[in-house]
Amino acid sequence: MSLARTVDLRADDLKGKTWAGYIRESTRGQADRYGPQIQRAEQATFAERHGLRPTRREYVDLVSGKDTLRRTDFARMLADAETGAFEVLLCYDTSRFARNVADAWTYARSSLGAGSSSSSAPTG
Repeated sequence: MSLARTVDLRADDLKGKTWAGYIRESTRGQADRYGPQIQRAEQATFAERHGLRPTRREYVDLVSGKDTLRRTDFARMLADAETGAFEVLLCYDTSRFARNVADAWTYARSSLGAGSSSSSAPTG
C-alpha cells in the first residue's frame, strides 16, 4: 500500500522533492525480509528511480511498532515532518511505519499532512 495516495501524488509529482527514510526492525528474525540494509537499499532505489533529492535524514527504530513511545526516531521524524525538513518520507512497507493501516493513515494525515507525504518503497 502506498501512503502517497493520501495526498493524491503520482510518480511524476515526486521528481525534485526532498526525501528522508524511515526504517524499523522489531526483531532479528525479520532481518531476511525487513532488515535495515534491505529497507535502506529499497528506499535509495525508489528515490533514484523517481528523481527525489536526498536530505541525508534517516530515522531508525529497532523496536516493536506496538509501543510508539519507545520509537524515538519515529517521534523525531514526525517533528521534522512538521517543520518541513523533508517533503517525502520513504518507508519500505506500511508495516514498518505503523502496526496497522488505520494507524498509518492517522500519522500520514496528521504530521505528514503538514506538507510532507509518505510512500512505501518496495521496488519489486
